[in-house]
Amino acid sequence: MTDLQIIENILTNNNQGINAVYTIANKHLIKMVLKNSGSPQDAADIVQDTVIIFYSQIKEGLILSCKISTYLYAIAWNLWRKEIYKRKKYNTGTLPEGSYEQTEIEKEEAKSILDDAIELLAPSAQRLIRAHLSGMNIHEIAKECTY
Repeated sequence: MTDLQIIENILTNNNQGINAVYTIANKHLIKMVLKNSGSPQDAADIVQDTVIIFYSQIKEGLILSCKISTYLYAIAWNLWRKEIYKRKKYNTGTLPEGSYEQTEIEKEEAKSILDDAIELLAPSAQRLIRAHLSGMNIHEIAKECTY
């Protein structure tokens, strides 16, 4: 099922849409939570909260400019970061020291989100940002982009 079909199914109250969202969420989000010191119950809670937020936003008229999986991952990552912060602040649960570093999966997903966002920009802005991300200094970028 394509992303567009999923959204259409959600908007028409067809259960296939929400089932597809759960399938996407379970595929990616559980691993993210577990790799970042979460328990299986934490992962289930994050998936549930993520799907509810996504469903509500679609019903309110959200227009996506990225893949559903990317958007779900962004919601879940933000929810999980808030949970980690809350646990650290109130010292509830146990999270090992240094458990907040980005995993390879998160780095790939973040790159995907960034690439999707960059594609929305004008070509000149894309060149500028990609030059910066490649490690070029300001003088090299100015020379390359003829500024």
